[in-house]
Amino acid sequence: MPDLSELNLNEESTPSVDWDAPEAGSTPPAIGVGTYLFAFHMPKETKDWFDAQEVEVVKGQPKRKFLKINYEAQAIGDKDGNLFAAPEDGSELPTLKFQNASFFKTEKMLISFGGELLRALGLRITGALTPEAIKEALSTVDGRVNFTGEVKWEAYFKSDGTRFSTAPNKKKGDLQWPKDQEGKFTLTVENPTTGQKAFGRAIITRVKAVSNGQ
Repeated sequence: MPDLSELNLNEESTPSVDWDAPEAGSTPPAIGVGTYLFAFHMPKETKDWFDAQEVEVVKGQPKRKFLKINYEAQAIGDKDGNLFAAPEDGSELPTLKFQNASFFKTEKMLISFGGELLRALGLRITGALTPEAIKEALSTVDGRVNFTGEVKWEAYFKSDGTRFSTAPNKKKGDLQWPKDQEGKFTLTVENPTTGQKAFGRAIITRVKAVSNGQ
């Protein structure tokens, strides 16, 4: 092995390091904040279709479990229904994985996000709304139905629980996602306490059925 002095290195050989940069392997959101036309998909493996959300509905009482749908959504067009062109490099249009919709709702909510998702997909289940009935209904629209959805960015720092969002819930202590000089959301956010930086995750927050004009 050569001695370090024999390598003929200079200052350009060791570019500066952002010690608080997002962790290696993390990537920017696949799409920006806004409303899109999505193609609905369930995960490839049926074992990944559902999960349970535990909620303390009544303070001090045991938590209750609510069904949570896990789904994927491929952005295929804009909010007006104009379809995106296929990428020139041969890749596929971006897909937002690990999306979910829970059937938990507060007293003020008229419909749960899970129910809203079913309605957006054109599903109206008659009879008992059981997990089995929901699974059967979802299997009929998997890969066959489109819907529109609003997307937000969210970043969570596990170190101290700090959360940034482009649509912050102030009651939960969310911080507003910053914007640059052009009024656009910055690509990363910085934890004000630790200085750590992170990319956001694209999350679908509101869904509705495709209008007849699309």
